[in-house]
Amino acid sequence: LNYFESDLEDAIKWEAIDKNDPYSDWSSKNIARQENRGMEISINHKLNNNLDLNFSYTYLRAKEDKKDGNGLLKDLNIVPNTYRVGVSYKDNKLSGDLFMRLGSGASSESYLDSSYITVDCAITYNATKDLSFYAKGYNLFNEAYAELAGHNGSSYNYPAQSRRFIVGAEYKF
Repeated sequence: LNYFESDLEDAIKWEAIDKNDPYSDWSSKNIARQENRGMEISINHKLNNNLDLNFSYTYLRAKEDKKDGNGLLKDLNIVPNTYRVGVSYKDNKLSGDLFMRLGSGASSESYLDSSYITVDCAITYNATKDLSFYAKGYNLFNEAYAELAGHNGSSYNYPAQSRRFIVGAEYKF
């Protein structure tokens, strides 16, 4: 269980000059005060010598005072809740992970959807003590979502990556 907080004065934040243009130039903005509070809980349960279950939840509350007379207001550019659930397998030659990640509570002013779910997996085969082969898949169900705020009404300005796969080998010398 972790708790974190930060209070910053004269923070600097990058913002698009034209929030409706995904190719807009950016400029730095001074934030008079920025207040972040959050917590994370993580639970790992070993089912047997090879199998583990994992769960975590992270909450982030961010507020900003832009010195416009409105005081500290909620930062609408974050997804405040992140859940992660997964299972991990490991033996001498093979290891693998299957994880689901859920983000929720996003502002409808800054995001098209208030929540998203992604599923990722990874498999590694250790051929020798120095050589391993791996395959990884991210966003397996091709969920359209964004971790950065901003949309032009019908699509995200900064969409997260779509479904993708990585296959490779690693050699340690």
